[in-house]
Amino acid sequence: MGLQKSIGNHIYDIIGLLGVGFYVFSYGALQFGKIDGNSLRYCALNGLAASLVLISLLNDFNLASAIIQIVWITVSLCGLLRYRSSNPLHNAYRPRPLR
Repeated sequence: MGLQKSIGNHIYDIIGLLGVGFYVFSYGALQFGKIDGNSLRYCALNGLAASLVLISLLNDFNLASAIIQIVWITVSLCGLLRYRSSNPLHNAYRPRPLR
């Protein structure tokens, strides 16, 4: 039983570390000019990072960390929605109302 719990803990650690990796990668790419802060990719990477870290908190919960991850996910979703509404390619394929 102890081995199973230990493996489960390691899975949560790996998920959390992947989230941290996505945070560091996206912020580094932003600072080095490889990614635009208004891009779909940046919003998606940050949302994914926050989601992975939030999942890892299921193993060892911390309220402050959970709150900031939920806020980060919410802000990322808002950015994704803003990107979707401002993307001309997306708007071009949107059905037009019948008159």
